[in-house]
Amino acid sequence: MSFTSRISNLKPRISNLKSEMLALGLFACFLLLYLWSHISNFFNRDPLYYALQVETSPSWAALLSDRHHLLYRPVARLWFTLWQALGYREGAIFPLQALSALVGAAAVAIFFLSASG
Repeated sequence: MSFTSRISNLKPRISNLKSEMLALGLFACFLLLYLWSHISNFFNRDPLYYALQVETSPSWAALLSDRHHLLYRPVARLWFTLWQALGYREGAIFPLQALSALVGAAAVAIFFLSASG
C-alpha cells in the first residue's frame, strides 16, 4: 500500500474537531520544544546582530534594509516593544527566540491542518 493511499485512508477517520485539537497539541509540543532548545548559551552571529538592530535601530527605515528578511526586523521590533510595555527590561534576544518559537510552532500546526484537511 502506497504512502499516499494510506494518507487518503486516514483523512475520513479524523474529524475536524479532532484535527484542530491535534493541531493545538502539536503547536503546544513544538512551542515547548523550540523554547527549550533555544534557551542555551550558544548563538551564532545572525540572531545577535538582529537582536542588536532591534534594540538600537534609530528608525523603522533602517529595519527594512535587509532584502532577504523584510518583515522579520519590523515585526521583531513590534514584538520587543510589546515585551517592554509589559515590563521586560532585558535585551531583545529572548523575546526574539520566543517569537521564532511561536512562529515555528504555528507553522507546524498550520501544515498539519492543511495536510489533514
